[in-house]
Amino acid sequence: MIATELPSTSSEISRALRDIYPHVGRFERLLLRWRPYICPFHKILARVPPDSCTVLDVGCGIGIVSCLLAIFGQQSRFRRIVAFDVSKDAIRTAKQAKLRLGNSVDFQTVEKTSPWPEGPFDTVLCIDVIHHVRADEQNGFVARLTSCCHEGSTLIIKDISPTPWWKAIMNFLHDLFLSRQLVHHRKEQEIASWLEQLGMRVIENSRQDQLWYSHYL
Repeated sequence: MIATELPSTSSEISRALRDIYPHVGRFERLLLRWRPYICPFHKILARVPPDSCTVLDVGCGIGIVSCLLAIFGQQSRFRRIVAFDVSKDAIRTAKQAKLRLGNSVDFQTVEKTSPWPEGPFDTVLCIDVIHHVRADEQNGFVARLTSCCHEGSTLIIKDISPTPWWKAIMNFLHDLFLSRQLVHHRKEQEIASWLEQLGMRVIENSRQDQLWYSHYL
């Protein structure tokens, strides 16, 4: 299941996720069908440099981004894709998808206090993870992301913005209902400032809102 071009629309990704995850339950399939319409996956994929040989997907969940990288023709460019999450159930689902795809993505369960997979990596992905990290631990978490990079690496962070307030409330309720977690939104300007203090060069800090969800890349 390999495509030759990156998807440019949410509907293309929705169809791909339907094919990748036929083994999940009915409710999960419904969520996967609509998630591309509220999360800009196509814009995330487009920002993965074509010359990346190694990729780390931090907090990958059920492996959506790593699987999409595989089926949309980029897998051949990568020597190594490592994706990890703290949830054993999520990684189990990701590994089932991997079996169907026949790709070489290395899905791992990593405990919160355990070391991350050994790098450095050409591209590091952190998609919708930071707002699940305790507010007083977010700065250290961002520093840990940068430690997985080498000079010339690309770090792609996609997260939820606390502004405008009404979109932040919708995001908060979304996570409270689906993840049963109290999340901690952090302004994109603060994340950018932390990265610069850690010696990273921020080349993009853009809003990517979809429906009532307020994203930044």
